[in-house]
Amino acid sequence: MHVLSHHFFLQDGLAKLEALLAKKGEADGRCANTEISSIIINDFQSKLEAAQAELASERDKAAKEIQKLTAENRKLQYRITHLISAVKDADAKLTT
Repeated sequence: MHVLSHHFFLQDGLAKLEALLAKKGEADGRCANTEISSIIINDFQSKLEAAQAELASERDKAAKEIQKLTAENRKLQYRITHLISAVKDADAKLTT
């Protein structure tokens, strides 16, 4: 599953779990349920934070790759411009 999909899945799952546990906690009001709920919610939050960190890392990598490719593209455009000019000059010399 893609990192972004994980992010939304975990966020949605966490919200649903919190709502479910809140209802259950209200119904029986036991401390054990609150502790279990807290452990589960903390686990989901940890997973969500890890997914968010991974997503941020992937975005940084993509941004660096875009910068690298943009610079390479500029260099190639420069070379093409000069090659076209050289071909035109050579062609002009041949036709003269």
